[in-house]
Amino acid sequence: MVRKSGQPLSPCVEIDGVMLADVSGQEVEDYLLANDLVQPNDASTDVPLNAPCSDEEHARMRTQSQTIRFF
Repeated sequence: MVRKSGQPLSPCVEIDGVMLADVSGQEVEDYLLANDLVQPNDASTDVPLNAPCSDEEHARMRTQSQTIRFF
């Protein structure tokens, strides 16, 4: 992470080659909206924007062998 982002903060998210370091879910959403990568909508979700993954979710991610792509 330090080699790629240049700093030790986490989480880091890379979107189309742009590194967003030490960001919350809300900040990622704001970036996506501001750069016209997504459009706003009124859909509701049961997923919190600013909550950490559970230990079970981290374990599941470690066992996945492929990169997760969001778009």
